[in-house]
Amino acid sequence: MLSLSTLCGAEGRWAFDECRVLAQRHSRRRSPQLPVSAPLQLPSDLQESGERIELEHGRRRYAQPSGDFSVCCPAVEERTSPKAGTRRDGSLALLYASDEFKQVFFERSCDTRGPQPLPRRRHRCAQEYSYSYAVLDISGNKVLDLIRIRSGCRCEVKRRSNRRRKKRRRDRNKRAEIRRKRRRQRGSQSQTNARNAS
Repeated sequence: MLSLSTLCGAEGRWAFDECRVLAQRHSRRRSPQLPVSAPLQLPSDLQESGERIELEHGRRRYAQPSGDFSVCCPAVEERTSPKAGTRRDGSLALLYASDEFKQVFFERSCDTRGPQPLPRRRHRCAQEYSYSYAVLDISGNKVLDLIRIRSGCRCEVKRRSNRRRKKRRRDRNKRAEIRRKRRRQRGSQSQTNARNAS
């Protein structure tokens, strides 16, 4: 990676700030290839066996219902180590793995095992996805790229149809039509009665 002095070659505080901005732009334009020399270490708080077992079996990440509110679509957090992943363009790529290097992702999936708090005819749970960086193995080269992972559960509620409103409107129109017919009949009867009387 280029240093700030070689990229700009300027001095002074204002020049240093400008150089830093230029360096950030330059680093964004570079290709996302990353040579991997040492395996990534898990954080120390995940090294404990109890925490690891709890994460492997999945952990519920939603609060218990309080008052009148409950979770529409609960989600379960899982720790996964996939062998392949879907890239942003939809292609499938193999993830880099070795004896010392293992990639771990924390994914949140829809929990369909438990009882659903809302009736199924009115709502459904849909899986949401996001992208996370992963080291891919593309024809022997290690490349840092984004892959799709499960990120949560979305509740989709069906809009209530206007059947009742439409039925009321239909009934109202029928009643109005019946009243018009009766008025016409009364009008024609009164005209015939007037003719007969004269």
